[in-house]
Amino acid sequence: MPVECTAQVLAVADSADNLLYVQEVMGSIPGWLTDLHVEVSAGPMRPLFLPGDGTKLLFDQAREIATDLGIDLTGRVAGGGSDGNFTGALGVPTLDGIGVAEGGPHTHGEYVEIDTLAPRAEIIRRLLLRLGDDI
Repeated sequence: MPVECTAQVLAVADSADNLLYVQEVMGSIPGWLTDLHVEVSAGPMRPLFLPGDGTKLLFDQAREIATDLGIDLTGRVAGGGSDGNFTGALGVPTLDGIGVAEGGPHTHGEYVEIDTLAPRAEIIRRLLLRLGDDI
């Protein structure tokens, strides 16, 4: 029987209320396990990225380009922990995760759909050209 065990948990949230809930649940874990010594501490935190109007407009342009290429580009708020959280939280229009189609993120089964790399790069290329016209 192990004398000591360490576990790391990645917890993400898509709203301030959900983040508070996750923090409360994680903080209450030591109270559930009365026969053990349990410590829960927060690691690095990234700001919440809730898309604003600028991000929505940017995504609409990317989706229009994708549609022209025959690609169904869908969007969602993921509540993840990417670098996009920093720019998005500052109100800078930010697209995160548009570069590759994949599955099983952060698992041993994570994969990239190789055939989607060139078409996704083309979306980004055309979007940058379009944005360059507006600058």
